[in-house]
Amino acid sequence: MDKQKDASDLRPGDIPSGSCKLGKVEGKEIAIFNVDGQLYATQAECAHMGGPLCEGALLGDIVTCPWHGSEFNVRTGEVVNGLATQPIKTYPVSMEGGSVVICDA
Repeated sequence: MDKQKDASDLRPGDIPSGSCKLGKVEGKEIAIFNVDGQLYATQAECAHMGGPLCEGALLGDIVTCPWHGSEFNVRTGEVVNGLATQPIKTYPVSMEGGSVVICDA
């Protein structure tokens, strides 16, 4: 069974479409992206050298790391382009009582 955790009391309206917000789950930072109204959660750091993914550009479902330009699909975590060779971790997202809930973080 998935273990669900509240992402620092973030609500869906706190994350406008085309943007990212950092949430914390038991002290661990999680990047939460809004792609056309659908929320996706990934590790907060780039798999290449730890760059802050929430500070990168989000175009559709592709986020670009602001440090070295690696690109990742926020739905799947796969590397799309750039220096990164490893995918980023993704987490299931759900809503509970109006709050964003991250599973398995």
